Amino acid sequence: MLLFSTILNINNTMTPDDFIQLVIDWNQNDPHPEAVIPGIIWNGERNIRYGNERFWLDIQEYSSRDIIAIRYEKPEAGGKKRDTDYVMNFRERKLSIRQTLNGAGESGFREERLDGTPYFISMLIEQDYLEPDHELPVLDQPIFITEDNMHLIGDLFSGRLHCELPVILVSRTASNRDPVDIARLARRSRGAAHVLVEENRNIGKKIRQFLSGKNDYRSAVGIYYPGGSEKKQFFRYHRTRFRRQLLLKEIVDTIIRYNSSRTVDSLYTWEGVSNALINDSVKENRSEKEAAAREVEELLELMNQELNQLNQRLNELTTVNQNLSLENDRLKGSQKHAEKLPVLYLGDEEEFFYGEIRELLLSTLSDSLKSIKPRSRRSDVIHDILRSNEYTRLNEQNQKEIKNLLKGYRTMNGPLKKKLTDLGFVITEEGKHYKLTYYGDDRYWTSIPKTGSDSREGKNMASTINNLVF
Repeated sequence: MLLFSTILNINNTMTPDDFIQLVIDWNQNDPHPEAVIPGIIWNGERNIRYGNERFWLDIQEYSSRDIIAIRYEKPEAGGKKRDTDYVMNFRERKLSIRQTLNGAGESGFREERLDGTPYFISMLIEQDYLEPDHELPVLDQPIFITEDNMHLIGDLFSGRLHCELPVILVSRTASNRDPVDIARLARRSRGAAHVLVEENRNIGKKIRQFLSGKNDYRSAVGIYYPGGSEKKQFFRYHRTRFRRQLLLKEIVDTIIRYNSSRTVDSLYTWEGVSNALINDSVKENRSEKEAAAREVEELLELMNQELNQLNQRLNELTTVNQNLSLENDRLKGSQKHAEKLPVLYLGDEEEFFYGEIRELLLSTLSDSLKSIKPRSRRSDVIHDILRSNEYTRLNEQNQKEIKNLLKGYRTMNGPLKKKLTDLGFVITEEGKHYKLTYYGDDRYWTSIPKTGSDSREGKNMASTINNLVF
């Protein structure tokens, strides 16, 4: 599963030795001791591996294309493994950073999301290795819009700002506040997006005048994607701290998903470089084999054995590459699907978490099949929609979890409170009852007694909650 991907432009100050040393420093200075590979002593080698079979860092050079690829692999719980890849093309001065999670039982796990982009990008910024993205520098802090650089907003809205990374535009609220923690937003989206922030509310008014009212102020935060001003997305401001934290996470998730869905040339991936090296080796060995065949048959047999081993390794890497290509195609398909004309348009209701509204609609369609004649036109259309939209039955899982949590309810203990909070409930005390508010929205709340009275009370409470929000 692809977790993160980005490509950054690197200036001419970084040498191949600088690049390799920076990756080694990233690992050796990791604050988590279990992530550090012991015994790394690097003396300028271009093709070397450190660690063991399950926990390693590998450096390989594709000298004919001026490419150095480095992979760091670390085992995770459940038989999974996390790979972090750095592929630097010194001819094109571009660096690809990718992170994947693969292994046993992968399809049975819920989609994992990162809290932000990798820390290695901050190291690139600190060493001043990053080339500006056209007019905008690549930073881990926000860029404030003032009267001096207000033309950037005009270029953004007109499509003249040709950035390779998305732009997050944060406007001040009516009370002259930031709708999210802008420092944290910039830090978590470093290397994946630029964060532009109005210096104050007066600047927002001047921008409105500068653009003759053409800018969209319905939302507090807007994402403008590369390729033109028509590709954009808006997020509304929320007053509560809980919802503002959710807003920040949703923006970062959106940026990471967008970058991960973009097409990447095979030579900007670890598998692609490995395959290219093996292909070159196979071609070289073929030529040597033909020359050796004319001289010594025994040497030909030896080289055939080596060639078979290389082909077996090539097949293994090709299988891995195909699996990653399928995952990338799925992500690109999700991005393309968002640009197609939808079956339904969303209303004004906002999602409490990514995919919530889709799950509710698919759950409702699935339930309706019970009262629809099989093999009818209506039945076939509903089945087709359910198959085409990756229906995960998340609501059914949540309903079962609520029933199990409240079965035989007696009192609100710590573990129960944590699990209800994980499901999205904000829990407060009101007299002899607890008030459960779904994602802090006062439209969806219920109360449960601090002490249960009979065995059926937990079952009734579970039924009330499931009918209200799931």
